[in-house]
Amino acid sequence: MEYFDKIGLKIKKISCGGYNFSIFLTGFYNFFFIVFLLLFKENSEVFSVGYNGNGQLGLGNTENYSTIQKIEFFKNQKIIDIQSGLGHSLAINKDGKIIFSCGNNKIKIKSF
Repeated sequence: MEYFDKIGLKIKKISCGGYNFSIFLTGFYNFFFIVFLLLFKENSEVFSVGYNGNGQLGLGNTENYSTIQKIEFFKNQKIIDIQSGLGHSLAINKDGKIIFSCGNNKIKIKSF
């Protein structure tokens, strides 16, 4: 969190997401790589950075980003929490409802 404080982002929470894959060689190996981040500020601003192959950064595209991007969807929203998973992201509002989901939906998560 110190790094973000130094660049002027007072971050309340960081949520890491990635991909899980398995390999079978002489045994079974399971790997998880952190490949994207969601950053949440106290004032409900949400930022993202990293791999975006499924649109999990919430920026309306599938471009990858090496610099922190603000997610404009949250401009007039009161967000209380964020979560990242295996290629997807979620945001929860003050009423405890998932109001934003993006990215991979292979397991068919229903929201809203």
